[in-house]
Amino acid sequence: MKCKIILLAFLYNTIVSTHSNSQNLLLPLKPPVGIKARINKVNFFIISKKEKGRFDVPTWYNIIRTKLKSIFHGKDFMPIVANNGNDMCAQVKKKLTKRNAIIGTIWFDSHGKFRKGYSLFTIGEDEYNYRSIKDSSMAAHFIELSPFIGPESNIIIGSCYGGATFRRLTNGYKDTAQMKGDSLMIYIGTLLKNGVVYGSESWVMSRPGLFLKQLSLYGNPGRKRFHDSYYKPAWESVGKWNKYVVAGSDFKPANVISLTSNGKLIEFQKPFCIKKKYRKSIKKIIANLRPGLFKFKT
Repeated sequence: MKCKIILLAFLYNTIVSTHSNSQNLLLPLKPPVGIKARINKVNFFIISKKEKGRFDVPTWYNIIRTKLKSIFHGKDFMPIVANNGNDMCAQVKKKLTKRNAIIGTIWFDSHGKFRKGYSLFTIGEDEYNYRSIKDSSMAAHFIELSPFIGPESNIIIGSCYGGATFRRLTNGYKDTAQMKGDSLMIYIGTLLKNGVVYGSESWVMSRPGLFLKQLSLYGNPGRKRFHDSYYKPAWESVGKWNKYVVAGSDFKPANVISLTSNGKLIEFQKPFCIKKKYRKSIKKIIANLRPGLFKFKT
């Protein structure tokens, strides 16, 4: 009797399962998941691939440490070493499509060039500034990423003076030049159509640690040439960040930012220069700046 009950139960389950499958075959296939339905977020750290024969210690250090981090945070943190903007765009899109994700935080690691007189960052051989970003071929790299940007996506110009709005002394200290970091940030946001763009008024340093959730992205370079009065605007802006919120077309100051161990942005609740001891130190440095320490290339 027991065996008959088990056999009847098995036949019933088989009939129900077959009927369910036949009903499913009649249903239309679900469309592929679109960008709006993406729920995963991936954080990227973009590093420029250097030319052969040129050894850049900070760049190689960032390549090594971010590659190691990706071993433990591979699902939500991905370092990209790119030859140029097009290469960066292709790699980011490929990884986002594979993960069915949008950008959480994307950090463009780069060197700023104060002597040029304007804010910039580089991706491999491509330089992005307030003028070049308007070129259709350069703008295309960001336009292609726009479908992967949500309102909470963070785009960070990780170069010194990347978001600078001050006027910098020109060669010979005779006149000044507007850095136009705000123009660069706003235009990037315009191309991406969403998210929040961050840029620093001054130096971007990784002391004591870029991925340690600490007040690390401030600058206090010790080399002699940085104590030239030429750098006075940068010293007066240490620890200051700006952000452009695309949704509200709102450009405003931001508190100091840092990154978590998996590359996610953290914006601290208070400005950086809150310690009296540090404020006094910066004030003393500014008072002792003098000309002639920075050598202009002719």
